[in-house]
Amino acid sequence: MGFPAGRSAAAGRTEPDGEGRRRAGDFAQRRSSAHGGAILTGVGNERGLALVLVLVIVALLAALVSDFAFSTLIETRLAGTFRDSRAATSLARGGITVGRELLRQDSNGYDAQFSGEEFWRQPMERVPVADGSVSLRIIDLDGRLGLNALVDAVGNPNVVMVERFVRLAERLELDDPQGLADALVDWLDPDNEPRATGAEAQDYLAAGSRYTPGNAPIVSPDELIRVRGFSAEVMDKLAPFVAAHAGGKLNVNSAARDLLLAWDEQVEEADVELLLEERTRRPFRNLDQVRELIGVEAFSALNRNLDLTVESRYFHLDSQAQVGDGTRRIEVAYDRKADRILWQKVD
Repeated sequence: MGFPAGRSAAAGRTEPDGEGRRRAGDFAQRRSSAHGGAILTGVGNERGLALVLVLVIVALLAALVSDFAFSTLIETRLAGTFRDSRAATSLARGGITVGRELLRQDSNGYDAQFSGEEFWRQPMERVPVADGSVSLRIIDLDGRLGLNALVDAVGNPNVVMVERFVRLAERLELDDPQGLADALVDWLDPDNEPRATGAEAQDYLAAGSRYTPGNAPIVSPDELIRVRGFSAEVMDKLAPFVAAHAGGKLNVNSAARDLLLAWDEQVEEADVELLLEERTRRPFRNLDQVRELIGVEAFSALNRNLDLTVESRYFHLDSQAQVGDGTRRIEVAYDRKADRILWQKVD
């Protein structure tokens, strides 16, 4: 018995004809191509991802290396600056030591801020020392008005010194000279009773100030900025004429013109001009030379309270040093007689 066309005797199934076989072949080829493409695409994606990861890692490593190099540079610079600053500090202290020694060795019996004969008063600018330089300046404080002297040892106003301060403030054209004097006395004296135009703790607190009077001697003129009425402008004008640490006598060789004129109300300008002219040529070795120059009457007015001198005890030493990137400035108030530093400021 025969079978119809397209049927397999062995399998009992219908065999595909020619068209069917072609379609089956095309399907298999497309399927194979599809699977092969998917496999190739997957491999490409993996390779691309790996490349991106490598680039990211390289970028991170570069950033870390750069940051490490920058940090190392900063640390090196900071270490160098710290080293230079320590060296500058030592050099500035050395400048103070030199200044003290210059003053100790000065034994001529007089001191003159404005005379070329005094070696200590010559400014030393950027003197080379090892790997750096140092500058030194010495100022005669006994040629200035002592601010603490406005109050005496028992805490009462020193009328003579208060009047001198007022006259000096008037010559410098400061506003309300008496008010400045009263405020300063209240800052210095031990009580809490304000003077006529002064101010005590309650007045400062009422004005919203962060400071109240110290009721004690000041250690630096910088403190004046806290006293009522002593603005920065007032401070700038007063600075060359006043000092916290000054002796009880005024050195006529070092005092400025305005301070000499303010020392007594009867001092004449012509006498002061004569005194200034003479001391520029030759410092006064003793007070007899001053009296002979300006006359007995003028000298008696200037020295009415017997508080003139030609030599000094207190000095301001200013030493500035630089080593590489490091700088240091040290200022001191120095008592030559006691060979003692009374005040120090380090910047």
